[in-house]
Amino acid sequence: MPFHKHIKKSITCFWAILLFAGVTIFAACDANRVFEQTQNINNTAWLYEQIPQFKASIADTNQLYNVDLQIRHNASYLYSNIYLKLTTTYPSGKKSTSQINLVLAEKDGKWKGSGMGSTYTLPFNIQQNAKFPEKGDYTFAIEQDMRDNPLAGVMAVGIRIEKAVNK
Repeated sequence: MPFHKHIKKSITCFWAILLFAGVTIFAACDANRVFEQTQNINNTAWLYEQIPQFKASIADTNQLYNVDLQIRHNASYLYSNIYLKLTTTYPSGKKSTSQINLVLAEKDGKWKGSGMGSTYTLPFNIQQNAKFPEKGDYTFAIEQDMRDNPLAGVMAVGIRIEKAVNK
């Protein structure tokens, strides 16, 4: 086999192995995810009437879970925090509501989270090692609970549920 064909074959093999390793690592990192969904806020102006809802199916009531709330906002958001109401509806119809205060900026005004340009995304762990007592579909409704209506600068909200891993 000519030398240049051998090199080309080696490079192709290298990229195939690298791609396979990358896919395997990515899949392993996300293997504990049970549910993840994000909903955009219309015109980055969150109205009281716009209440994103997320339906997650829970099959294992013995498993411990971590629940994260995700917020994406831009630099036009006027506050260093955001108050939200989270209503959880159980498969049986039972509801529980809690108010959550999420801090979006440092004391010096610098935005927290990962950012690209003037957009910032933050995950907040709101329940760690939680148990879902009923098997079935849970609905999570997220309401903005600030004084402004609409609340400018919020681009999206989401929920992520993953299996808790003992370390």
